[in-house]
Amino acid sequence: MSFIEKANSISFGTVETGIFNDSGKYGLELENGARLFAEAQVSGRGPADGTTNLSQLSPNLDLVETGNAIDVKQADLVRFERDRFELGFIRSKHKNITPGEGMAAIIELGIERYKPDAFIIEGFPTEKDFTDWPFREHYEENPNIEILYAGALAQEAGISVLGAEPSQKDIVTSLLDEGYTAQDYLAFRLIRNFSDAINNQEKIGNDSELKKNFKEVAPIYIENIDLPQDYDFSYNDLASWFEEKGGKTLTVENIHKNEAAPRPEGTAIQQMAYEVSHMRNLHMAQAIANALNEHGKVMIIAGTGHYDALQKTLEDMLGEGRVVAIESD
Repeated sequence: MSFIEKANSISFGTVETGIFNDSGKYGLELENGARLFAEAQVSGRGPADGTTNLSQLSPNLDLVETGNAIDVKQADLVRFERDRFELGFIRSKHKNITPGEGMAAIIELGIERYKPDAFIIEGFPTEKDFTDWPFREHYEENPNIEILYAGALAQEAGISVLGAEPSQKDIVTSLLDEGYTAQDYLAFRLIRNFSDAINNQEKIGNDSELKKNFKEVAPIYIENIDLPQDYDFSYNDLASWFEEKGGKTLTVENIHKNEAAPRPEGTAIQQMAYEVSHMRNLHMAQAIANALNEHGKVMIIAGTGHYDALQKTLEDMLGEGRVVAIESD
């Protein structure tokens, strides 16, 4: 059953721990009588100073809490509203999608009902203009990726598509300041890619496929990080790095679910993941504020971990959020 079918079939209900509660008293009824959305408050403090009629927003970056991840079992859409500012945050589980169902239905509803003026997409840098970037073409080549689907729908609705990320060059520069090397970042990205692919049961099921994946993606990462195209970094170099930083031999069995999870007190790889994630979260918070100041009505799609890190910052700027749509099973 799709999200829309399920939502149309329920009565008023609150969202509690990621499921509908039909016995609740809250809900949102559409003009046609369909009750599509369950609503619930997301905990938060609201605007710190109680001011109204703001002309510009400025994020309190000291409130960003990277690594404060809460396991959300289903994707959802959280709405914030304050004065002229409206933000919809689609908390993605980064899993395969099917148009009209689940996660994809939330994206569709977010665009159709709330009609944002700008849509921020995780994974794309803020420094580039994506007005004419071929989202639809790339989505058709990779039909399970939710950020490409979101970008395609936003473009086709005439919505400005913006990036959420710092540039790779900026990340490397910051890491150098923290004592890391460009090679550390290259190796980290490769291990994180392995971990994501293994967790999603895509492409990598054994050590031979691990090596094949390395050959495919290493040149791309080398180019993205702006290293020379003839940069000498072999699979054996990566294996040595992983053994040094992770304390294990590089095999499929030794790359676990949280291998590159952001943990400030974790392994050397997890600590590096924390540094990278925190840079991204700080940048994303500012990108959201900038987009709201320019466009007023904004939607963003990003992983649930980013939302958890940014929640206090968003609530400080915009007040409490409401879960207005939730993915069905």
